[in-house]
Amino acid sequence: MDLSSLYTNFFNSSAKIKLFLQQTQVLHYIPGRIRLYSQHLLNNPEIARQVSEHLETIPEIKQFAVNVATGSLLIHYSPEDVLRNPLLRDMEQLVAKQYGR
Repeated sequence: MDLSSLYTNFFNSSAKIKLFLQQTQVLHYIPGRIRLYSQHLLNNPEIARQVSEHLETIPEIKQFAVNVATGSLLIHYSPEDVLRNPLLRDMEQLVAKQYGR
């Protein structure tokens, strides 16, 4: 079974999203903008497509960019919207854990 098969419908449950975030590094953060790195995104257009499709459904995200060449994910969001969205809240917790903020 290849990696794409393992991650089919990866973003259909909050538990899977949390697992993805746990395996993600924060490269840069300022409130309202976060750049993440995931080895799962690196050279994997199928995972990038799934991530993009999921992020497009989140109204609190203003814009995002997935880069399969670098494995990075850049997300712009309104800091005021963090508490209303579980994914953004989990990203903020990841930042707090990794940066001690």
